[in-house]
This record gives sequence, C-alpha cells and structure tokens, in this order.
Amino acid sequence: PIGYLPDAEDIDTRGLDIDAATMHKLTTINPASWTAELESIGEYFEKFGDRLPPELREEQQRVARELAEVEWPRAATP
Repeated sequence: PIGYLPDAEDIDTRGLDIDAATMHKLTTINPASWTAELESIGEYFEKFGDRLPPELREEQQRVARELAEVEWPRAATP
C-alpha cells in the first residue's frame, strides 16, 4: 500500500561504507509509525472541510485501509 520496498540484498552497496544492520533499517518499515502518520494526515485534512479535494481523502483512507490489511514480515520494531 505504500509502494515497493527492495530487499537489502538487492541493492548494490559495493564501494559504500554501509553495514548490513543499516541496510536492514533502510529497507524495513514500521507499520505502527505509518498508521500514526496516516491518522495525523487525516486530522490535518479535516481542517480543510469541504474545500479538500475528495481524491486526497480517498487516497489517505485507501492507504490506511490497505496498510491495516497487509502482513509485514519485514516490519521494523518501534
């Protein structure tokens, strides 16, 4: 629901000073943080009332709904 996320091993890091733990952190998400962010965006949208294009609210709600439905095996812990 938030887009594609590559696996750490799929990124060529030759020549970079970056360890596996950092790559793992860069290629994982925290679903709880995303959920909180989407809720915050929803609250922000409420300030605009009827002036907010409905497509923005629909997209925010779609992403929140899909995020709640997906199992995140690579999810980072808070």
